[in-house]
Amino acid sequence: MFMQDLAELEAGQFEASGLLTDRLINNSWTAEDLRGLLSAHDGLTGSPYGILALNFHAAANGAVGGDYESDRPTIITPVGDIQGLAAHGGFANALILSIGCHFGYNIVDADAIPKLTDKIDFTQVFAAQGATLIGNTGYGYGDTLSVEYSERLLVNLTQQLRCLELNSSTPESVPIGKALVRAKRAYLDRAVTLTGLDEKAMEEFDTLRVAHVESRFAGWAHPPRAGVAASGAATRQSAGTCFS
Repeated sequence: MFMQDLAELEAGQFEASGLLTDRLINNSWTAEDLRGLLSAHDGLTGSPYGILALNFHAAANGAVGGDYESDRPTIITPVGDIQGLAAHGGFANALILSIGCHFGYNIVDADAIPKLTDKIDFTQVFAAQGATLIGNTGYGYGDTLSVEYSERLLVNLTQQLRCLELNSSTPESVPIGKALVRAKRAYLDRAVTLTGLDEKAMEEFDTLRVAHVESRFAGWAHPPRAGVAASGAATRQSAGTCFS
């Protein structure tokens, strides 16, 4: 599955920054497996996740587990699996990343079909808990042979989040919004020609939460170009997680 190589690269970036990282990367994990990890880090039972990379097949108001090809795939919902686990502030100031289709789309209540469309979406639930979500407002795109399109944007983003701002005597973490802009610029710098898929991946990948939020992990002193990595000292922080 094309999302697994993305998840492994994200996990590698987190770990290179000193983050304790839980991996759930296979084609068989269930919604219950995900709930188990999230409930174990809900802010009361255990320290909450600072970063969640949720790479699954999704819609604005639901997603399927890694068992999506099974006879009875399990379903993840914003209300049942996110809202219900947030009572202890487990998602406050967390950064949520996803390649899932429409994961970053906010459903317009007036457009919902009565008794058919669940109007409560992932963006609404995570924002209510004080999290910052970066995801696709439309379809997420990837490649089975290489890391491209929406996958490449997420890899670029995790690289940029490791950078330090050197605008003062004390290096500071890069703001998430600036990291996203740099990730898109790195994508453009790498492209020989832009296809329709490139343009769609760029336009639909956005951040949902108007706030000045800085990344929680530091590392490289200068923003790297796409595809170039350099390790650096980092402070150990709360766990990051990759799911795919």
